[in-house]
Amino acid sequence: MTLKSIRTYEDVMHMIGGFGLYQRICFVFIQMADLFGAFIIFSPILIAAVPANLDCSPSNQTNGTNSSQQFDEKTSTIVATWQLVCDKAWVPDTINTIQMIGFFLGAAIFGQLSDATGRRHTYFFGNLVLVLPCLVSAFVPNWYYYAACRLFSGIGFGGLQVISSVYPLEIVSKKYRSLAGTFGFWAIGQMLLAPMAYYFRKWQTLLIVSCSTSIPFFLGWFFVPESPRWLLQKERYHEAHKILQKIARRNGRTCPDLGTLKRITVRDDKRVSCMKLWVREHFKKTAVLGLSWYTVYCTYYVISFNFPHDLINNKYLSILIIGAVDWPAMLSVIAANCLTGRKKSLFIYIIIAAIGVLTILIIGILKMRNDLKVLLFIGGLMAKGCMVANMYVLRIYTAETYPTIVRSSAVGLGSMFGCKGSISAPLLLLTFHKFPLGPFLVIFILFVLTLILVFLCLSETKGLHLSDSFKDQQMALKSNYSKDVEDEKSYEQGELVSNGEKEQITFY
Repeated sequence: MTLKSIRTYEDVMHMIGGFGLYQRICFVFIQMADLFGAFIIFSPILIAAVPANLDCSPSNQTNGTNSSQQFDEKTSTIVATWQLVCDKAWVPDTINTIQMIGFFLGAAIFGQLSDATGRRHTYFFGNLVLVLPCLVSAFVPNWYYYAACRLFSGIGFGGLQVISSVYPLEIVSKKYRSLAGTFGFWAIGQMLLAPMAYYFRKWQTLLIVSCSTSIPFFLGWFFVPESPRWLLQKERYHEAHKILQKIARRNGRTCPDLGTLKRITVRDDKRVSCMKLWVREHFKKTAVLGLSWYTVYCTYYVISFNFPHDLINNKYLSILIIGAVDWPAMLSVIAANCLTGRKKSLFIYIIIAAIGVLTILIIGILKMRNDLKVLLFIGGLMAKGCMVANMYVLRIYTAETYPTIVRSSAVGLGSMFGCKGSISAPLLLLTFHKFPLGPFLVIFILFVLTLILVFLCLSETKGLHLSDSFKDQQMALKSNYSKDVEDEKSYEQGELVSNGEKEQITFY
């Protein structure tokens, strides 16, 4: 590949090393936030557990309060510490809802902040917002302060979900986007939480230990660079060139000169805001992707916060199973995205999840819940696993659908829809005791509606260049990037020509 043949940023990434050692190290640091996020987000399942022997009868209460309730001294929870039972039984679910509202606010704030100020600073700031309030919550005197801390942790986590969906995709070449956008440590975090919670039974200690594990992560500040792609769109060419030179040098490759970077950068003529996502030409895909995010997150949290624990008495085993299901589901996305593309992957996972939910509905209608517990459990895990997979599919799909100038805002908007689904989940679960099939019936209807609209309204993005501006995106659609056909043929042969040398590519 010669300097004259470089037409896009994707060509630059191929030239300096599509996913070399340096990008892999940066990738690990970026995705490490998933580990701590899982610790903090799933901890309420354990630290807000309601005692099984709860008795709210008038004879067991003193003057209408909960002061006479007895709790297991071996396991400390916020319910036991602040007597959140009987007339205060609504508090734990309310705190979960407040945390979900934090997700929503974080996605809204950090998506636009990342597009305006950069990925790197926003990302590490988001981690501080996630971890510090969680650490403070271990020392608060009452549940009011605890709820406020969970709100801020939710804001941090919502922001991180947006940036970690975009950041890795902008430092790798097209060939490795499925891997960079999918592989993470979320499932590992869930599985590690179970033994941590089993060993540290006091809820304050569990929170302190969970937050302390994030300390080594912040060393990434000295190593992880700003997104060169974002810098080019902001006309900060010298900074972008230095970072690309650094990546190329550590990968043992050469970097294009500054003039080449300026030549290939296509920018919009005027300042673009996130409102561009809702103009007529983009409204349809924005709305359908938003519905997809909503459906996936609503289903995931309905099952995660209720279904496994409803069938398994051991809460630690339940958390472990959640993570164990999420891990292979996440890995399957890498293969599915490469083989079938984003749209078909989203479609297939929803169909499989719908089969699982339909199984739950049929068993409930036949009133054979106690006789078919194993089948019921499998159906729930099928749906949950597919929703985990679709979380990763949607992160890549949304990021590839929109240009760099609004990419974080677009993923942030999708996350906001997902957060609305997360907020809806506890409300749906309120109907569970009176109408156990209610949440699953709503989910099944959402599946059908989403499938129809995805099939009719969305286009495939597999194999396309990431656009940097709306002008660039329009040019790509017109030219159809005919050069990509030749590139793909060379990739299938496992070779990439760069500077007169042939580099063997490892497939993932």
